[in-house]
Amino acid sequence: MTEEVTWQSYSLGEGKHYHKEQTWPILKEGEEIGSYIRDEQGDRLLTAEGEWVVDASADHRISATLPDGRVFTTTASDRDKISRAKQLSVTFGGGSHEAKLVCEGSTNYVIENAASGEKWGQFTGASRGVRHAEVQFDTDEGRALPEEEKVFLVYSARRVLESRMVSSTWILTVCLIALIAYMIWAWIV
Repeated sequence: MTEEVTWQSYSLGEGKHYHKEQTWPILKEGEEIGSYIRDEQGDRLLTAEGEWVVDASADHRISATLPDGRVFTTTASDRDKISRAKQLSVTFGGGSHEAKLVCEGSTNYVIENAASGEKWGQFTGASRGVRHAEVQFDTDEGRALPEEEKVFLVYSARRVLESRMVSSTWILTVCLIALIAYMIWAWIV
């Protein structure tokens, strides 16, 4: 007999653009519970509790200060940049518990309880994963997490996938420029 796997989905919906501002709805099972906004001032998260102050300017760390003062952070554990990290540590302020994001493939991640190693959920960059970041909480422990922690994990998933994509694009661009320079040199000589 096979066990039926069910999950709870938190994701970013289709983005909207207004002049220099981009907005994505934060969805829980398809229902909007907040917004992710990116504009000239940076990133912001808006939920029913209020506006979160987000800092994603560092290469190795993402942080969000909630309206109640708690600070959630995602930090590269094994490398100097989030875009290169295979493991990331997530703290949820207040010292209640910590998570670990483990890269199992190029864009496939598992979210684990840092203390016990129990799986909480997963996300992937495949199938428009950067544009439509979706975290699937497929265990009882993962589904029992507080909503603000799930929202932060979705935001972290988006930023991790985005930083990996930008890094890969940059490397590809440099390689293509080098190839073009070599072809021109070979043609001239």
